[in-house]
Amino acid sequence: MRVNTLWCSLIIFEVWLLITVASAAPKSDKIHLTDGIDIGGIWKTKMHWKAHWVKHWEARQMWVPIWRKIWTPVEMKEWVPLPPPAKSRHWNMPSY
Repeated sequence: MRVNTLWCSLIIFEVWLLITVASAAPKSDKIHLTDGIDIGGIWKTKMHWKAHWVKHWEARQMWVPIWRKIWTPVEMKEWVPLPPPAKSRHWNMPSY
C-alpha cells in the first residue's frame, strides 16, 4: 500500500513539474503593431455630422406625415497613403 502511494505522489510531482516548466517558457518581448498599418498607407477615421430626413407622423384631423431634418454623426474612413521616404545624400556618395 505504501508503494502505491509513493508512485502516485511521484507521478503527481512529475505532472506538476511538466506544467510549471511548460508555463515558464520565455515569452517574446516584441510588440507587433500591424493593426490598420499597411506598407502603402494607413486608414484614418473621421467623424462628420451629416443631415438626413426622417418621416414623423403627427395626429391632426387625420395622421399626416411630416419630414424632419436630423443631424447625426457619421464615421468616415479614409485611406491615407504614406509619403515616399526622403532620399539621403549618402546613397549617391562613392565608397572608397
